[in-house]
Amino acid sequence: MGIKTTIDYITIASTGDASDFGDLRTQTADGARECGSSSGETYGAYFGGYKGSNGGTTDEIEYITIASTGNTQNWGDLTTDAYTCGGASNSDRGLRFGASYSADNSRIDYFNWSTGGGNASDFGSLTSNVASISGNGCESSTRAVVAGGVNSGRLNIIQYITPANTGDATDFGDLIQPSSTQGATITGSGISWVTGCTNGTRGEFSGGVMSTSGYPGRLSINNIQYITIASTGNATDAGDLTDEIHFAQSGQG
Repeated sequence: MGIKTTIDYITIASTGDASDFGDLRTQTADGARECGSSSGETYGAYFGGYKGSNGGTTDEIEYITIASTGNTQNWGDLTTDAYTCGGASNSDRGLRFGASYSADNSRIDYFNWSTGGGNASDFGSLTSNVASISGNGCESSTRAVVAGGVNSGRLNIIQYITPANTGDATDFGDLIQPSSTQGATITGSGISWVTGCTNGTRGEFSGGVMSTSGYPGRLSINNIQYITIASTGNATDAGDLTDEIHFAQSGQG
């Protein structure tokens, strides 16, 4: 199965299957996988990713106009290539966090929704070099929060920034180790590729990958944990997903 370029959408107010929205704009026929994403009130953006052995990693930012279906268009470029990076946003700015295979894995980038396009600018740095960070962060009107990732091993850190002001990330707290691990022997407490979502007050991180002893050395998990965005502290258990997943993307409420 090749890398896909498909964009689907649902109407949140009603249940039902997804419909086709359009396709990612890519520089090769391989498409792009493990890209970051963020959304404002008018635009949704996808950035970075891996385009296959012929295309390598990319720094491209692509965007859609949420109110109308269609393919993505070019917005501009990140400051560096960004594969398995995280994303978050507020009503003013889109944000990229970390990366794999980049000269600077601690990088935070931002771009302004009001411009309708343009290259990203440097925002600051994460607390350490981080790849495979949360597929989506979670945010309030004043904070953006990302969690987990990989450095020399998997990480349990939660960190936050204030999107209105550029600067480095600050420690928020820690993720918890799930109680249900499908009988596997877990090594370490870190989690990579978690998915974040929020209602603006409470942030939730779900799924992800933990390290295990023996082949294949990793395990997808189904836990859900939450934080209160306005106050720092460790995550709290919130239950389980119906299946084990990692690196899912989420829409924000």
